Amino acid sequence: MNIKALVVDDHDEIRDLFVMFFKMKGIESESINNPTCALKAFKDGQFDFIVTDLEMHLDSNAGYKFIQEIRKLDTSIPIIMVTGKIFEDARALGLEYGANHVLHKPVDLGELIAIIEMEMAEVVAIKKAKAKAENLV
Repeated sequence: MNIKALVVDDHDEIRDLFVMFFKMKGIESESINNPTCALKAFKDGQFDFIVTDLEMHLDSNAGYKFIQEIRKLDTSIPIIMVTGKIFEDARALGLEYGANHVLHKPVDLGELIAIIEMEMAEVVAIKKAKAKAENLV
């Protein structure tokens, strides 16, 4: 199954790291440096999960706002928020705003891939169940 990620971070080197890592794992990705363009890409594209930063372009709430906008469009897409913030509220707030997972930078790539594999297994199971139900009708 082809998997495609939307990667949103205002730091080129962070986005490049995710894109390179995902490519090594056979995951296609689109990399965008701001939430406004990422929201447009999401509306225009087909993604299986999103990785987004919390703070972008000096806006400490950009990631939260982006997640809220995504959730208005899609309540089921897995969202992984990454943050350099060390306070515990960042995790709680990320989950409250609609992220499925919150990881602290530097991101443990093993943990990230485990989360993606778990989320993708669930997505595949849901798609199979829907296809089966449609065939029965």
